Amino acid sequence: ELNRIRSLANETALQREQEAKEEAQRKERETEMIRRDCEDTIKRVTQQIEMEADAKIQHAMKEMSSEIFAAASLEMEKNWHRREDSLKEEVKLVLESELKRQHEKLAAHYEAVLYTKDCDM
Repeated sequence: ELNRIRSLANETALQREQEAKEEAQRKERETEMIRRDCEDTIKRVTQQIEMEADAKIQHAMKEMSSEIFAAASLEMEKNWHRREDSLKEEVKLVLESELKRQHEKLAAHYEAVLYTKDCDM
């Protein structure tokens, strides 16, 4: 009877460990999807900003002399780079925060599984 109970406890611990691994894999997939979504957003926003910048440049070309146009182009390019850097930093912070949250959640889950496993033995 004791062997049967130990066997059941062992099977339960293995099942919990498997569930924890599956949960970790699921969280990893979710994190990867979030990362891809953020990259797609950066690309989409970058393209939109580039299109807006091109439109502004075209408009400026029609209305400004070559000297004014050159200065405006440089300013728009600087603004574009600042905006791009800002967006990248925002996405980086969001990704870091999400990864940290996922890591903490996963670590807590593993600790709970290990604690339960230790208690079962």
